[in-house]
Amino acid sequence: MAQSASALVEQFRKPDFDVAAFVRDATGQGGDRIARLTQTLEDCAGRFDDDLQREIIACHEELLQNASNISNLDGQLGNIREVVDTLKTSISRVKGDVLTPFHSVKRRAMLLKRMQDVNVLIRRLRYFLFDARKLRTQMEAPAKDFSKAAHTLQELEAALQEGGLERVDILRGEVTWIRETGTRIR
Repeated sequence: MAQSASALVEQFRKPDFDVAAFVRDATGQGGDRIARLTQTLEDCAGRFDDDLQREIIACHEELLQNASNISNLDGQLGNIREVVDTLKTSISRVKGDVLTPFHSVKRRAMLLKRMQDVNVLIRRLRYFLFDARKLRTQMEAPAKDFSKAAHTLQELEAALQEGGLERVDILRGEVTWIRETGTRIR
């Protein structure tokens, strides 16, 4: 009987054990075989229960110590969770303390860049309009000095090639006149 019990236990230990196939095979061998198999399974379960009880009794002190250690670890884990939560709160606060001024500086730097771009464009516009007025004066004078007009025209065309002035609507008429004047001077 011990031989068949150990063979039965070995079947249960196989990684590819199939419960449905085992029951199908056991029920296919008749009622007598089922009764013996049931008795063998009960004997094995009783033996395992006895073995488990002996192991628990033999390791009772160690199990109690481990349970106590688990309780201590649970307390320490609770403390660690509190510390982690505190760290998360501190990190969020520091992040806010750092990012708020950073975003403010970034926004102000963007505004400053835009102001500088406007300032540069206005300065270029002022020089362009001054040179355009000078060219108009040179071209409308009774004694036209084409060399001075050509020099002024060259400065105006260079300013147009730098870009940006085309975006100013009030210059469109001036730009057209300057190009026509350039064609006449050449």
